[in-house]
Amino acid sequence: MYKVHCDVFVSPYFNRDSVYGRIKSLVVQTISISRIVSRKKPDAILFSSVSVPFGLFLATTFMRHARKCVFRVTVNHTEVLRYERSFREKIMSILDVIIATFVSNRGYVVAPSQSILDSLTAISHLPLRNAAVIHNFVDVEKVRELASEELEEWPTEPVVVNMGRLEYQKNHALLLRAFAKMRPYVEAKLYIIGAGGLRQALETLSRSLNVSDDVVFLGLVTNPFKYIARSRAFVLSSDYEGVPNSLIEAIALGVPVIATESAGSIEVLGSPDPAGIITKRDDADGLSQAMLKLVVDEPLHDRYSRLSTQRSEKFREEESVASYIALFQRMSGGLQTRPA
Repeated sequence: MYKVHCDVFVSPYFNRDSVYGRIKSLVVQTISISRIVSRKKPDAILFSSVSVPFGLFLATTFMRHARKCVFRVTVNHTEVLRYERSFREKIMSILDVIIATFVSNRGYVVAPSQSILDSLTAISHLPLRNAAVIHNFVDVEKVRELASEELEEWPTEPVVVNMGRLEYQKNHALLLRAFAKMRPYVEAKLYIIGAGGLRQALETLSRSLNVSDDVVFLGLVTNPFKYIARSRAFVLSSDYEGVPNSLIEAIALGVPVIATESAGSIEVLGSPDPAGIITKRDDADGLSQAMLKLVVDEPLHDRYSRLSTQRSEKFREEESVASYIALFQRMSGGLQTRPA
């Protein structure tokens, strides 16, 4: 058990629908965070992506506190720029790369995979002076404990489960098309866990594909693990991923998994002999065939179930926590060396 004292700062936001409101928010955040850092004198300042106030970067990087900054990057920016549909998200991605390049010269950049660090240097064409890979982790025992919780009802047919925000990045449309291609060959259900702006469009798509009776949109649930653990397979159909926690949680439950070929998913499952089935992006036929195999082929299902359990050992908390502790200790001592 580790005890860490963390102060929580609630960032002041103004009307961000206008340029004036955004600028005012940035200025107020920068001043407020700068005052807090100067007053509290923290040993480390951990922030993640530009979704956390850009003011934090301005308030620390160009001040004496820059050496205490740890910028945690969680997405593969090469994939974002290639596959993301939103222009705004692409701009935010470029800002991430700029921040990471600056912070690495005086503080630290941390990523949960090597492919994410490689994406930063591929875009900036500049080296990261201080950077480290510290893997995401799950509390395996807790996840398995939650998975044992009773379900009121569960279908007799095999169930394929997906979990993720209902957004374009997760490409649920691909998943629905693949399920529709599989459905004539086997009785099965598709459970989708998550909420988002595309739910209505996806429900309409399921009806047009004539699979709406077999697709269940669960929305947000307090305990998704009890559904995942009972599924025949867990499927991640995303256009791109950083390091998907849902995939780590699924293999921790010993569930066979299928994922599209994002760099993050490949790193989670390992190579050259992955602990799951990797399919091509936007390949409904390939994804459909992979799902059908795991549903009907018992030996193959059992093999990938064993591989999932074995691979999940890589994502236990002890190693990652120890790496963060070592990093923070070095930073508090003023040492700028890479963690072991």
